[in-house]
Amino acid sequence: MASVKLCEICSGIDFQRHIFGDNGLQYNVKDVDIGSIGDIITRKRLCSLCQLLEQSFDTTRISKDAHCILQAVHFCLCPMQWSAKHDEFLECHHPRHVDFIVESEKFQSVTFQVCLNPVPRGFGLDGDSDRLLGETHASRFSGRLFEETADPVLFKKWLDLCESHHGDKCHLPIWPRSPPQPENLLVIDVKHSCVTTAPPACRFVALSYVWGSAKQKKLTHADWPILSQKGALEGENIPATIKDAIQVTEAIGEQYCWIDTLCIFQDDPASQQDQISQMGAIYSRALLTIVAAAGDAGSGLQGVRPGTRDVRQDIIHLPTISLLKIVDDSTSPLSIYDRISPWQTRAWTFQERLFSRRLLIFREKQIYWHCKTASWLEEKFLESEEPVKMNVLELLVHDDVTIPRSLAEWKPCYRSVKTESDKFYEIYSRLLRGYSVRQLSFGSDILNAFAGATRALALLGGDEFIWGLPKSHFANSLTWTISSVSNRRRNTCSQTVLMQDGTARELPFPTWSWSSWCCGGARNIRTSEKGTALESCIITFYSRLISGKLVRITQSSPVHTSAGVSRSPAPQWLELPQTIEKLVDITAGEEVLHSGFLTFWTSTATIYFFIERPNPHRRGPPRHTCLSTTGEVLKAIPCSSSLKTAQGDDLDVDHEISILDLVIIGGEALVGAGTISRLSGNGRMLHALSARHLKIRG
Repeated sequence: MASVKLCEICSGIDFQRHIFGDNGLQYNVKDVDIGSIGDIITRKRLCSLCQLLEQSFDTTRISKDAHCILQAVHFCLCPMQWSAKHDEFLECHHPRHVDFIVESEKFQSVTFQVCLNPVPRGFGLDGDSDRLLGETHASRFSGRLFEETADPVLFKKWLDLCESHHGDKCHLPIWPRSPPQPENLLVIDVKHSCVTTAPPACRFVALSYVWGSAKQKKLTHADWPILSQKGALEGENIPATIKDAIQVTEAIGEQYCWIDTLCIFQDDPASQQDQISQMGAIYSRALLTIVAAAGDAGSGLQGVRPGTRDVRQDIIHLPTISLLKIVDDSTSPLSIYDRISPWQTRAWTFQERLFSRRLLIFREKQIYWHCKTASWLEEKFLESEEPVKMNVLELLVHDDVTIPRSLAEWKPCYRSVKTESDKFYEIYSRLLRGYSVRQLSFGSDILNAFAGATRALALLGGDEFIWGLPKSHFANSLTWTISSVSNRRRNTCSQTVLMQDGTARELPFPTWSWSSWCCGGARNIRTSEKGTALESCIITFYSRLISGKLVRITQSSPVHTSAGVSRSPAPQWLELPQTIEKLVDITAGEEVLHSGFLTFWTSTATIYFFIERPNPHRRGPPRHTCLSTTGEVLKAIPCSSSLKTAQGDDLDVDHEISILDLVIIGGEALVGAGTISRLSGNGRMLHALSARHLKIRG
């Protein structure tokens, strides 16, 4: 095929060097100044590449004097390797993309990928559906043409490749000890277009999507006799996303699909509570999860039906290679942030993503495959023997927030995490941090949408959760904080709890639990990180059940028994607790429902806060200073968050001193204790809660 016309500047670009690097050293490949936007517009009559660039940029939003720079960028997440031969860090051997970037306030970029073949072919896997491309295959990393309407044969081949080549990493459910099939599981039979009871060892596809404002067809006991009949769903008014998911399930050769609105009785609180508690297991057992990442229930899955997406693949044919314009920019994080979908921000989809081992992701212009081993997409040949992880999916699927099948396979992020108990707490902390930034329509769902994670964690660590906090680390998890003080908002909703007799109780979320603060926006709930020598269980906590009984919240290494007997030397500042009222044993099969009230005996501290008045001669925010009763300065830190008085009023720079009553619940020794010696004589950090934030009884 004849090469295109190129101007003097574009014809002088060594694209081979940009794409494949200079002996693997990226820094040896310098950026190229293509010229100003005005120059590109002038040259477009003589250069096909300049013409395509001018068409790709929105020249009405950028200055004609803004310059366009050519850079080599990675589409993968491969780590750098050290080369003893070159005594330098080497980049991965994967060919890079070339990115034309306009350096202006209105940042814009156009990205091209390499095509090793003059004309990118269609599906192009050559041969049997279970064969991967070899390391030296000519089509490896080349571009691939695709149509406005997606090809389900490609999705089927991706599934076949994963099942036949990726082994247990993708085959085993992401759940401790591999869960059995959930009880009372209903599925959609796409072959007979009806809702039915799942057969034993059911192989099914799940849908992860956002409800939105679309009118939903919901399963009720009154509709069950109708919807369970063959052909019942064909005439129903079902949202586009659900219709498309059913169509994709059938197109890839699977018979059953699980979708929440049609597989959970929406008018039965007991059934809802039962299925919500099993949501993690449902998505963990799903063969594949279809992700609607480009809208809500009414938006449909882009590419399934004609006219649902706009696909244009521009190609520049050079003498030795061709450049294929990227349809869905996978190199620029800015392009991803600009198109964050509701699916990425909703709380309910957090655990759906967390437990899905395979994802078929429908974005606005392209469809992606993501599993525990590899990432694939429509416009590039990546189905090779060497799996590749792509930049474009890093922010979409959040692979940094995961849950292991066992504590043994978890790799800690901090040096202080050494024991399995510490691993468990770290996993819990990371999951809570990832979940808490997501948004909920109803504050009453804050624990329900996290139920799959807490149930899996309970199995993982042999633990129990009380209002979202693990019993084994109860004192430490009480010290959670919210990073964004300006967005602090109390969750005044209640949790509906079903009793064994079928009656419902409305319980407000206790103020000591993070669930008492709504998810969403920039709010980020963090638990305190463990020091190298956590001072375990200064307090023995007891939870009051709805029945009125007290049950002890057993932690890792309790210091005190219920009778007030110390098992280990108590800190010098701590008095021995008084005896808690005699506990009543819980009988087998007895209902255990926590009311939200805590009973405990603890030491308290009165802390004096001094706020410095703003100094016009000093830069930076005012500071608040922690004082001892004698006026000695203990610690001074910037006022990054607002303080409250004991009466709950905001403490601003017009106040000088505030007195807060705090409950001391724990402490830890940190590395380099000498640096915090002003906090305590033995280098120990104490954890405290404001007494007004606790709902205390006893």
